[in-house]
Amino acid sequence: MYPRIIADLDRLRENMERMVALCHAHGLSAALVTKCVCADARIAAVMAETDADFLADSRVENLARLPQNKPRYLLRVAQPSEVEDVVRHAEISQQSEPYTVRLLGEAAARQGKQHKVVLMVDMGDLREGVFFRDTEAIHALAEAVIACPALTLYGVGVNMTCFGGVLPSEENLSGLVRIAEELRQRYGLPIPFVSGGNSSALTMLREGTIPKGITNLRIGEGYLLGNDTGAL
Repeated sequence: MYPRIIADLDRLRENMERMVALCHAHGLSAALVTKCVCADARIAAVMAETDADFLADSRVENLARLPQNKPRYLLRVAQPSEVEDVVRHAEISQQSEPYTVRLLGEAAARQGKQHKVVLMVDMGDLREGVFFRDTEAIHALAEAVIACPALTLYGVGVNMTCFGGVLPSEENLSGLVRIAEELRQRYGLPIPFVSGGNSSALTMLREGTIPKGITNLRIGEGYLLGNDTGAL
């Protein structure tokens, strides 16, 4: 008999609903991440029935299979070669390269769509994004988005506890909030979305220490294993 993975959909639903409710209780939106289950259709269908605000994945081919009743969110920076599929299968994507942003804007215009962009900022974990001290590069990236009529500068985001082992803290998340506010003031845009990371922020969420101004978390391991990755 071959090895099998058995998924208890009722328990997963309860976990998902608890994670979403925890985010909403603290005024944050919740993106449930499907990459950890390879966007399995049965599990994704359960996600789509929850009160989650977004469905998120790092693979475009997974996003293409997701239900479309919630905005689909690409959790990594896009490759120039895949911008057409990114626009086709995601309403929101994370970006950190002006060149790719311009290609994305052209693809969105060809498809007649308005695509939302989240600027990724590296607050010290060194996984992805423009380094937070490089204000000039952050502005250049923001301006690349603004220059494309088919793109919307939707927000800023950060990854923590992924590569360099840097944990989310009041200090580094407050830094992300300040960057979002500086961009709002500089460009006169609402920029409503400030994504403070992933399941490694769950302890801060429960303790109520996530800084005001963070508006979103992306939750995968939290609903799948019940883990706060920053506390392991």
